[in-house]
Amino acid sequence: MIKKLTCSLIAFFVFLPTLVLADTPCKLVIYCGITMVKPMVEISEAFEKDTGCQVQFVKGGSGKLLSLLLEHKNGDLFLPGSDSYIQKLESEHPGAIVDKSQVGYNQAAILVKKGNPQKIPAALSALTDDRFAVIIGSAERGSIGKETKKILTNYGNFDQVMKKATITLNSQSLVNAIKAGKADVSINWYAVSTWQENADHVDGLRIDEKFAHKNKLILAVLADSKNPDQAKAFLALAASEKGHALFKKYGLAD
Repeated sequence: MIKKLTCSLIAFFVFLPTLVLADTPCKLVIYCGITMVKPMVEISEAFEKDTGCQVQFVKGGSGKLLSLLLEHKNGDLFLPGSDSYIQKLESEHPGAIVDKSQVGYNQAAILVKKGNPQKIPAALSALTDDRFAVIIGSAERGSIGKETKKILTNYGNFDQVMKKATITLNSQSLVNAIKAGKADVSINWYAVSTWQENADHVDGLRIDEKFAHKNKLILAVLADSKNPDQAKAFLALAASEKGHALFKKYGLAD
């Protein structure tokens, strides 16, 4: 009888943590740059299935996201399109990040129509060629715009490009403009050109790495998190081999 009762108690206490976690409401709010949404959604689906913790995304240009998370202070994690935003957050708001890890990388490329019918060269000088309609991202609103400004400034033609280019918000609007024929050439993240909905419509032309460096993708747990343990668990999943494979699937890792 005592043995039977002991076994029952062991079974009860082994199962108890699962019951407690299941009854505990949990929601993570992730501020995520548009280019990284696809792998992050797949990771969140696995995370929700394993933990029961819901994940909500706030999507947009990285600069805008940084402003929003500082204003609303309701974020659990932050994944911008470049680690420069993480550095900015850490330097201007010490203690705002409690944990972080690299989950992949972004690298810019020149995007053109599929098959490159206008024979646009894989050269930054193409963006000042009057034969081509150019669109670039806003350096104030998103990571690709900020990266574009850095690339063209280092190359030496940023001011010339600004005089002729259309300016838009983020990587999604950049690729949509090429697909719709509203522009001939842009600088965008190379990964965007590999996605299923874009691969038949655009080509990504590699830029010399002297100008287009790899940008680390850093996922950070925020000090404002209401569920820090779950946020750190999500970070661990995203930084794992499973997470790495999903970022690679979408052109965001080697």
